[in-house]
Amino acid sequence: GPVGQMWRGGHVRTFAPGHIGDYVCVDITWQWQSCWYLRHALVVRFPGTEPYVVILDNCNQTNDWLTYDWTFQIEPEHRAELAPDNLRATVHGKSNRLELAWAHFGPADFPRPHRLELLTDQVASPYHGQKSAHGDGPYDRLIARLHGFNGVLLTAMLPRRAGTAAVGIERFAGRHEFGMRIDHGAVTDTIVASPIDRRITIGG
Repeated sequence: GPVGQMWRGGHVRTFAPGHIGDYVCVDITWQWQSCWYLRHALVVRFPGTEPYVVILDNCNQTNDWLTYDWTFQIEPEHRAELAPDNLRATVHGKSNRLELAWAHFGPADFPRPHRLELLTDQVASPYHGQKSAHGDGPYDRLIARLHGFNGVLLTAMLPRRAGTAAVGIERFAGRHEFGMRIDHGAVTDTIVASPIDRRITIGG
């Protein structure tokens, strides 16, 4: 049956403020009735970069092959542009945009390689029949659908002003670890996820 999410809370495992960013880890296993589900989030603030967010979802729902949907609601009058071959998407606003990039386990980590599919759909407004600044019609939704044994997905969410250059993204992977390099121009960030054994051997 459906999971009553509004009655199932998450548990904050860790919160650590820092001078270049703030980190939080939330356990939402109970909310999603999973074997485990940890969501890690890092807000990065560093000179030479626009502030941005990194999210690592580490989920195992049933100990079997499954699909995991990472969803993002798109505001009215905004539009999504997908680049599935590059595992990127851009949500365009009036004077700004949000760049999104994803990375996941490499093909050698599991008997079947994980695969990410990018798509959009429309869902009914949660304000149906109520007064809302968002109107009463359906709204667009961005979906990053991960096919795999584990819902382990690294997401970078990078707000940009209209007219500014796109950030550069380079991905790399090793055994049970993967990551991305984000080139802001003046600064390059290297982010590595190693949720299985927590050993980091890639990315320099």
